[in-house]
Amino acid sequence: FDSLLHFYQSDDVQLQDFNEALEQHLNTYSKNSKPYVVAADPSLVEKFNSPEVHLGFTGSNVGFYAPQGRVLRLPLRDENMKDRLAQFSFEGK
Repeated sequence: FDSLLHFYQSDDVQLQDFNEALEQHLNTYSKNSKPYVVAADPSLVEKFNSPEVHLGFTGSNVGFYAPQGRVLRLPLRDENMKDRLAQFSFEGK
């Protein structure tokens, strides 16, 4: 959610079908950065492979308050984004 990868020529490393499904599921506000998904390096995943580790996804976002669902003075544009993100599934993942 941080938009950093969009500054690079990164189309080949992004999982485009996954990106589109995530964006549609979240119904992302048009002025927000577009989320992107890349696969983890298989050799790194193997190093963490154990019964104690739950394989899944890591999401990061810019900012500390609203992107994490915290409210200061202005109301959140999307109060339910974290819930919709938790409900997201793509090709069994």
